[in-house]
Amino acid sequence: MESKPYQREKSSWVRVTRAEPCPICERPDYCTRATDGMVVKCMRVESHKPVANGGWLHNLSEPLPTLVAPKRTKRTKKQDWTRECRQMYEHAKAADMRRRVAKKLQVSESALDRLRVGIGWDEWRHREFSSWPSRDHNGRCIGYVRRYAAGSKRTNLGGGTGVFYTHRWWQLPGPVLIVEGGSDVAACDSFDIPAIGRASNVHGGAWIGRLIRRHAPDKRIVVIGERDEKPEKRGRVASCPPDCTGCAYCWPGLYGMRKVAAELGGVGLMVPPAYKDIRDQLTRGGLAELLEALAEIYHVTRKKTK
Repeated sequence: MESKPYQREKSSWVRVTRAEPCPICERPDYCTRATDGMVVKCMRVESHKPVANGGWLHNLSEPLPTLVAPKRTKRTKKQDWTRECRQMYEHAKAADMRRRVAKKLQVSESALDRLRVGIGWDEWRHREFSSWPSRDHNGRCIGYVRRYAAGSKRTNLGGGTGVFYTHRWWQLPGPVLIVEGGSDVAACDSFDIPAIGRASNVHGGAWIGRLIRRHAPDKRIVVIGERDEKPEKRGRVASCPPDCTGCAYCWPGLYGMRKVAAELGGVGLMVPPAYKDIRDQLTRGGLAELLEALAEIYHVTRKKTK
C-alpha cells in the first residue's frame, strides 16, 4: 500500500545551509531538517514517506517524531506575480542588472531582456538579486526565482513553479531543447536555439507538454540532462545500490531528464558529452559539437521509427 503524505508543523523545520548541509543528499539548499535533529526532509532523495508539500522524510534516529496533519487555512487573494515581475523588469536599475548578469553568465543582454529578467532586494538581508519570471503555459507569471551574485538561487516564497521561456522560442528554427534552469534558456536564446527551461531536474513536464501542443506540435523535442553524476555516492543509501545506473541521489541530471522525457513521450534525450550543462557547452565554444550531437539523435530517431 502506498504511504500517505506526511506534514510536520512549519515551526519545527529549519533550512539546511552550507555550514550544515542536508545529511541525505549533502546539498546546501531546498532541504530542511527538524529542530530536534531526528528527521530530515530531503527534496532530492526518495523514501517511503513522501511529504504533502514536496520531498521525502528520512529518519536519522528513533522514534519518529509525531507528525500532524496540515491545518486548514482561509483562502487569500492570489498574489499578482505578473505585476510584481513586471515592476522588477521595468525598474530603473534592471538594465544594469541584466548587463552584469550577462557578463557573468556569458549570455546576451537581449536574451535576458526577452526572459524579462529584473532586479529586486530580499526581505531578509536586503540582498540584491536578479529576478527570473517563472511562467505557466499561458505566459502568465506564477512566481519567480531569485538569483544572487554569489550564485545561490531561491524560489520566491508563496509563488508557484512554472517554466522559463522567451516569447519567440517556438518561432526559432531547429529542435526545442528542454533544459534545466533559466540561465540555460538564456544561453540557448543567445545562439538562436529554441529552448524551454524547467525549474529543477524533475519539474515542468506538464507545462512543457501544453506549450508544445499549443505552439509547436510538429517540432522535434530533445530533453537535456545535466552532467552532474556522483558515482562515489552509490551504495550509501538504500534507494541507490552500488550498481545504480542513475537515480535522483547519484545522478540527478540523468534522473530528471528521463522523468521529464517519459512525461512528454516521443522525444530525444541527451547529456552534454563533455560539459556540465548546455550553458557551459555553448559559452565554451561547443556549439558545433552540440549541433552534431543533435543531428545524431535525429538520425537514430528516424531509424527507430522506420
